[in-house]
Amino acid sequence: MLVFHGLLYFSKTTIDIGALGVVLFFLISGFLITRSVLTNIKRAEYSLSDYMIERFSRIYTAFAPALVLIAINDYFLIHHPSFPSAENYTMRNAVGNLCMLQDFPLLLILHHIGLSSWSIDAFSTGGTFWTLPIEWWIYVTFGLLFFSIKNRSWTILRWIILPLVSLYPLYHFIARYGGSLTGVWMMGMASSALYYWIEGAQIDRSQERRRILITAIILTLLMIPMGLARLAYADLNVYDMAFTVILAVMLFAPLFILNLHPIRVPNMIRLLAHHLASYSYSLYLIHTTLMITVLTLHPEWISGPVTLILLLVVINVAALCFAHLFELRYHMVGERLKALLKRGRFYAKASPKRILASAGKEDLR
Repeated sequence: MLVFHGLLYFSKTTIDIGALGVVLFFLISGFLITRSVLTNIKRAEYSLSDYMIERFSRIYTAFAPALVLIAINDYFLIHHPSFPSAENYTMRNAVGNLCMLQDFPLLLILHHIGLSSWSIDAFSTGGTFWTLPIEWWIYVTFGLLFFSIKNRSWTILRWIILPLVSLYPLYHFIARYGGSLTGVWMMGMASSALYYWIEGAQIDRSQERRRILITAIILTLLMIPMGLARLAYADLNVYDMAFTVILAVMLFAPLFILNLHPIRVPNMIRLLAHHLASYSYSLYLIHTTLMITVLTLHPEWISGPVTLILLLVVINVAALCFAHLFELRYHMVGERLKALLKRGRFYAKASPKRILASAGKEDLR
């Protein structure tokens, strides 16, 4: 995504390699979120509120500061004649983005019938923010459905909330952006469930392990030429559903291979992968703002491949600093929110005598 936007802004490329990053992200997201939930539900106390707090803290710990950063940065650029995002620098877009309402279906309907003031776009230079509400509302819908089915707790409130929060995932299930990102996420979810089942099945018989291993290897090798052929047939449209199915097999079949035949990954590679992943979300949030700032104020700085690479390096360093300030604190934010929720439930259920006794203990501490 970073390389694509760099080429787009400074060399005017027309090849949308950034879309491949979006598809890969939704596949991986569906896999990892499902795996996380299936692992965490082994703990009896893990609930829908824990899941929602984890997802909220993961997204908003970096997203809210990124919105503030963009608002401050773009305030000083908004009147510059070369600034391309002035029309999207509005309070409505800022608040709408914070509430994950960009391109929300009901608001789009109001916009199409003439109420244009209800339209909410990505805020200013945060052009990549269009994927965040898709991701967020998929998380909410998945959590509600999963825990309601698991616990058989279909309350009236959940029946009211579910149709509202599922509007966005359903809207993108019918190919809003040339392809179904909700469907892509569900491919990752299904792959994760299958992987989890194979782990739990504890396949010990060598014949079965060999059969699954060979199948996974063959699928991986077959999908590469098939994927390239389908991509060419679809005119390089990576949102093509047939291509995304092939891509999912190419991505996840090796995981099944590694599960059945583990290999030792050098510590340096593991550390590098972990390090790059640790600030990737921050990089996604702020890289377009930094690029557009340079493009607006000093486009002459980027005069060739070398200077473009230097800019990308500087943006990575900036994103790393931003991640250490905000994104990497999401665990701490989540734990504090869980503690606040637990304390609130205690006071809601406790008798006045118990509350006074608890307050006395806190004073003694």
